[in-house]
Amino acid sequence: MICGFYGILCAGGAYCALNPTDPHERVVSLLGQIGGQYVLLHEKTRKQFPSTAVPYVVLLDDILLPYIGIEDIGDLPVCEEYGAAYIICTSGTTGRQKAVVHTHKSFSACAAAFIQSDVGMYTLRDQVLQVAASSWILHLTEISVPLVVGGTLVLLRSGGNLDMAYFCRTLVYQQVTTLTIGPAIILALTNYLEMSQQLEVFKFVRNLCTGGDDEPFRLISYYFCYLLILVYLGEPIKPQSWARFISFLSSSNTRVAVQYGTTESNGALACHLFDITDPILSMGYPLPSIKCLLIDEQGQQISNSGKPNEIGQIHIGGPTLFNCYLNDPERTSNMFVTIDNQVFIKTGDLAHYNNRGELVYDGRIDFQIKLRGQRVETVEIENTIIQWSPNKISNCLVTKLPQSDDLLVAYIISNDLKVNTEDIRDYCNKHLRQYMVPSYFIVMDTFPLNSNGKIDRKQLPLPSLQYDVPTNFLRSEDRSISELEEKVHQLWCSTLKVDAVPRHMNCFALGGSSLSLMQMFNYYQFHLTPNKQLNVLDFFLNPTITEHVQLLINSKTKIYVIWSSLHLVQGVTSCAQERLWMDEKVRFNESINGQASIYNELLIYKLTSVTSLSIDRLRQALTFIVSKHEILRTALIYDEDKLIQKVLPISNDLFNLETTYVMNDTHLKEILYNEETNRFLFNLEQGRVFRCHILRQSFHNDDDNNLKQNDIILFNFHHIAVDGSSITIFINDLRQALTKQELSNNKEDNITYLDYAQYERLEDWSSARQYWHSVLATLDNSIGQQNSMIRTGKGCTVAFDLDHDLVINLNHFISQSNFTLFQVGLAAFFAFLFKMSNSQQLDLYTENGSMTYGELLFYAQQLANHLITECTVQPGQIVCQLIERSFEMVIGILGIWMSGGVYAPLNLHDPDTQLNTCIQQTGANVILVHQPTQDQLLSQCLMINVDQIQLRHRNFIASIRSNPMKSTDTVLHHTSVNFDVHLLEIIGTLIMGGQVILLHPNGNLSMITFSETIRRQQVTILNIMSSLLITLVDYLRTANNKECLQTLCCVLCRGEPLMASTIGNIWNFLNEHCRFYNHHGYIESTGPAVQYLIAVNNDDAELLPIGRPLPNVHIYLLDEYFQPVIPSVQTGEIVIGGNI
Repeated sequence: MICGFYGILCAGGAYCALNPTDPHERVVSLLGQIGGQYVLLHEKTRKQFPSTAVPYVVLLDDILLPYIGIEDIGDLPVCEEYGAAYIICTSGTTGRQKAVVHTHKSFSACAAAFIQSDVGMYTLRDQVLQVAASSWILHLTEISVPLVVGGTLVLLRSGGNLDMAYFCRTLVYQQVTTLTIGPAIILALTNYLEMSQQLEVFKFVRNLCTGGDDEPFRLISYYFCYLLILVYLGEPIKPQSWARFISFLSSSNTRVAVQYGTTESNGALACHLFDITDPILSMGYPLPSIKCLLIDEQGQQISNSGKPNEIGQIHIGGPTLFNCYLNDPERTSNMFVTIDNQVFIKTGDLAHYNNRGELVYDGRIDFQIKLRGQRVETVEIENTIIQWSPNKISNCLVTKLPQSDDLLVAYIISNDLKVNTEDIRDYCNKHLRQYMVPSYFIVMDTFPLNSNGKIDRKQLPLPSLQYDVPTNFLRSEDRSISELEEKVHQLWCSTLKVDAVPRHMNCFALGGSSLSLMQMFNYYQFHLTPNKQLNVLDFFLNPTITEHVQLLINSKTKIYVIWSSLHLVQGVTSCAQERLWMDEKVRFNESINGQASIYNELLIYKLTSVTSLSIDRLRQALTFIVSKHEILRTALIYDEDKLIQKVLPISNDLFNLETTYVMNDTHLKEILYNEETNRFLFNLEQGRVFRCHILRQSFHNDDDNNLKQNDIILFNFHHIAVDGSSITIFINDLRQALTKQELSNNKEDNITYLDYAQYERLEDWSSARQYWHSVLATLDNSIGQQNSMIRTGKGCTVAFDLDHDLVINLNHFISQSNFTLFQVGLAAFFAFLFKMSNSQQLDLYTENGSMTYGELLFYAQQLANHLITECTVQPGQIVCQLIERSFEMVIGILGIWMSGGVYAPLNLHDPDTQLNTCIQQTGANVILVHQPTQDQLLSQCLMINVDQIQLRHRNFIASIRSNPMKSTDTVLHHTSVNFDVHLLEIIGTLIMGGQVILLHPNGNLSMITFSETIRRQQVTILNIMSSLLITLVDYLRTANNKECLQTLCCVLCRGEPLMASTIGNIWNFLNEHCRFYNHHGYIESTGPAVQYLIAVNNDDAELLPIGRPLPNVHIYLLDEYFQPVIPSVQTGEIVIGGNI
């Protein structure tokens, strides 16, 4: 669903969601109305879709699966700002749905308004649960805004918003912090929580929104003792229902906010409330960039400082407004109105200002109603009912039931008072969404009229069961026939508030709703069939007592697999232990390098604190851990042709703790190498699977039992006892044991690894074996050498030394190609297999040493989070960066900007005194370095004068837009960080969607490396200093190499002006379609300000002109009196202005 949404937008199409739960006829009607040519389906919905309704039906699964893991597949069209982005269909007054068209501009403006709002609903730390159906505009906000801000989106399974047990588990297991739900789910959730008494459901929820897409909704935010509630007003929850719900959100600090919006404008108003006990909740103030007016019946604006309680219609303006109603220009024009030369939409909602100048909701201006979170045009329902049989039904009126805001009643005027209302209900179920189907149908011969000849709504008869269920309908065969059915019947009567219910009558025909069914389903789960597996969707599709009883009887019994501790000290090994033991003892025991270990797991920690750590305390903590985790004192013993594991009793001799004084770096490397490769450090037969090795950096007194700063602690495990997930458990227990000098251990309840091994051996693996046998049988073993008929079970390792010259060439190749040693070694190994198998074609894929924009953003977000939380970087704070040209440099720039900091680059080639001066002048207390530069900073205070220039984000973006760059371009980054052009080369290219090639840190000093990088990486745009360009051309002329620069489409030359006489030499190495610009600018003007396009045949005898101003740049030539000079007569000083 997410891929389909963004794929349609990126392809330049307009997204229109079809609800899989809508009736077949309604889907066909909707497709005919909007004229869609393409429909995206997936495996779960392909069978229910009318394939003849559109020309092209696309199965999304077939498209996505082949491209999993592939990024940047190709170029995408540039979406127009006012092009259609998505269409939301809502109830219409003509009997057809209104197709509301939003543009890319309104879509992005809406997301920006939500993000910039001070309500704080969505942040990069939030886990957002997507709840709204695809027919609600709210589902676009739930999807897009969390992804834009870098948060996490959690998706429910199909029907998950109806199954409250699954819904609550998702909130807890996925640690959801932001949630949007409507009144119906609020009531169903309250009902479920009261039954289950699960008090920890909202443990992690920080934002909880309630309501529909067009009605005001309530947002509750709860994070431990902090609660934020956002109420989206229009059809508020009843006070008693709200009180029941918030009893599960007990909190000492409660903060409430409100928000209001419509499908035509999305979110529009929001604010915080000071008194949540006030039953009259305000709607708030306009969101950023949105305007809101109140217009009275005379068309005059109502001031928020005027008379209180004066009611007017809400008008909304701003960039979030929709574009039009699809194929309905008349309705579109009626929706918009111009006030003070600004465009607004009429919402039809009434409101007034309170004493604080906040809007308070006062209902609708027409007979339009809001039902269960959706705005409903009753005319659409009325026309549908009339279409059932125009000959029998002459008129129809649909309204809310006065006794219940959740139920509709249809008053039908017919010449046949005995018309079958069940047939009308079935017809409505096929053409309307379920919440729009009336609960009651009342057949009349005429409407009651008032003195003015209009329908007197107050005189309309109230519905009761006598209209739908006559007394004689309850025949004997409709009585309950079993104890279970009797209990279901009583539940239905209680929920629907009736005295009797026919066994075969639809729940919705009795005045029930989706909320009623959810309440019944919760009761089934906890009271009638607590041990059965129930699917909530089945109960919605079969809404009668008989069908519910059959579902309860036929449901599968829940299978609980409860593993309990077996309290064993000896037993069989697991499959993994057996495999690892065989690898080490049999397969690789007689290899050439027989002592090499393949299963040592090494953790290295260096003490950075100035405080000391007691070795005795460390030993005690490790003893606690080994005592708690039996796997760390488990021996593997081969006895009587079988391998068993035995837990050793607790003692002081279960692990080795060794101390070594490090002499130098060489000695340290030898120790680390030995820890990683020496298999004899462990003894599986004696249960020695863990050891601790302390490396001390200097000799201390013999009685010094404390580790000092820079001392190293090595924790070494055998993989047969520890895997990757176990490391976190070990570190957490170590932290607890060191700080508290004790370790909690509920041994009686623990499931040990020995217990797991016994349960694993009891599992039936026959189907798994059969599957792998069938898969592997189809694979072709193309290795030419015939295998021996006798299997020894042994393997071997082969080691050999590479020639010294080969190693040098290999390292040079890796450095120049941006590969890693592992990738090159893997390629060599596959080439070896290719030779052995006598294959005719070699296909090898390995990931290049590169990053996509998404990967860069991921690491930049991690860095930004670290800068904010650990380094307390504040918005506008200067952060220096001293990093060589590398991925880390790009990540650093993005991370600093994403944290709100100001990026200040330091050139590692500058003198140390100048670096120190730059740091002190900027006042930076945070400096980003990496391994090659971490020791380059000085501490002395020698000062020299250095100019510091600040550039704004707006100017930088304007400079990017003035560059001749496309998303298909490849740009070589080689400029020093002393020049602002390095930001254009990196960030500018990434923003435009291009590819950045990072030159080797010293690559611009070698013309061989420089030119070969351009050729090999097929660089298309080159920013270059004139002096470096001349040097490059001189080298190419000497080497007689005219091919290196042929891929260049654009050369941007800057620095000293080029002599016209040298232009010809440069053009000899460029292709005839290349654009050659001479750029001129200043650091203070954010990149180049003027440019001159150099022709192939340039006839100028002297220096080239510096050119014409770039877009958004204004150039003036002023004399000494700041007056414009006379062209061709006077010379003057260049003055630059504009958005730069």
